[in-house]
Amino acid sequence: MTSQGTILQWVQHQRKPSTVGTKGTPLGASKNPGGRSGSSTEYEMPTKRVKRCEQTDDTDGEAGSSQESNMLDPPLFDLGIPCVQSIDTYTMVDDQSSSELQSQSPLETRKMIKDSVHGCIYLEPLCMEIIDTVHFQRLRHLKQLGASYFVYMSATHSRFEHSVGVAHLAEVMLTQLRLHQPWLDITDRDILCVKVAGLCHDLGHGPFSHVYDGIFMQQLHERGLDYPAMRGWTHEQGSLDMLNALLVEYRIDVTAYGLEAIDLDFIRELILGHPVGKHSAKLFTGRPTKPFLYEVVNNAKTGLDVDKLDYFMRDAQYTGAKASCDTHLLLSTMRVLPDATTGVLTMCWPDKMAEQVMKVFRTRYDLHQAVYQHKATRAIEYMICDILLEADIADFRIRGARIAQAPLDMVRA
Repeated sequence: MTSQGTILQWVQHQRKPSTVGTKGTPLGASKNPGGRSGSSTEYEMPTKRVKRCEQTDDTDGEAGSSQESNMLDPPLFDLGIPCVQSIDTYTMVDDQSSSELQSQSPLETRKMIKDSVHGCIYLEPLCMEIIDTVHFQRLRHLKQLGASYFVYMSATHSRFEHSVGVAHLAEVMLTQLRLHQPWLDITDRDILCVKVAGLCHDLGHGPFSHVYDGIFMQQLHERGLDYPAMRGWTHEQGSLDMLNALLVEYRIDVTAYGLEAIDLDFIRELILGHPVGKHSAKLFTGRPTKPFLYEVVNNAKTGLDVDKLDYFMRDAQYTGAKASCDTHLLLSTMRVLPDATTGVLTMCWPDKMAEQVMKVFRTRYDLHQAVYQHKATRAIEYMICDILLEADIADFRIRGARIAQAPLDMVRA
């Protein structure tokens, strides 16, 4: 039984690897009976400290050191998740040391959830606080593919899991970049901001996703039934309005999570894909020295971003369609270099990846042909649009607002 003043914490003990060297000799142990001494250097692993023993033996030690170096080199990040090479152990610690342990283990404060597409996804406390709002939870009831589930019965996935998946892929992309190009100075704050933008990029979608903010809005405009304030409205602007509203309504203080006002501007710019306000006369203000970060969630330059990579994988899995592009390969080989024309830092891939990059757009074409533009799906979507139009013409109201006014009913900060 444990005492009242203790709590259970996960602590990984520092222990030596059980790897065995040549001829059954433990690495770091000399085969010389005299037991020649060796030096010891220490480096940081993603999950624990490991001691590397450097052999000073002139003969056998050289081979042992080489083999040992290969076995004990720090593992690379696989999709942004640290590799765990041994079974974790547990210990009891008192309340006074619990906060200290949490500060030493960043993953202690992150929540892990399982996703059918990406596996384990880790989310920071700020991300979880946003997810726990009504504004974000409503995405559970918005189908990712609108009316496609009438044709593909398993296509019932929602904007909720897609948004979480986009946040995950954004972290994976930036983690790989920071690993291979540390001089880009990608900080934890940068990654958190991009993850939050990935989470919130679809908050502004209406019923049946693109049915409402696509063909319904178009039909309203063609019939002269739209409101002047609605002209030019996009679901990205709706996402921005929803983000502002949830921050105020739930009193979420981003400074408590290490962010500043400039970081909020950065998140808003990431969601919109352009500077906030009349972007024709403005420049990005959130991260002006890191323009490549604006290509992660909403890439207005090439259209290749983690938003599309996630829904390609997710939509293909839930509809049975084929996605020819290799998302993990694309993320692991992506680099940032100056644009040959403008000199602006931008995302790019090596020449050998040209075929894989083209497969991304081929996948998009195939999904449009087989799923998004399926004739039965489109027919049903127009039926839904007709229902919404008739309800709007008949002055059907929800909480005093007509259906066409719904985006204007969002609370603005």
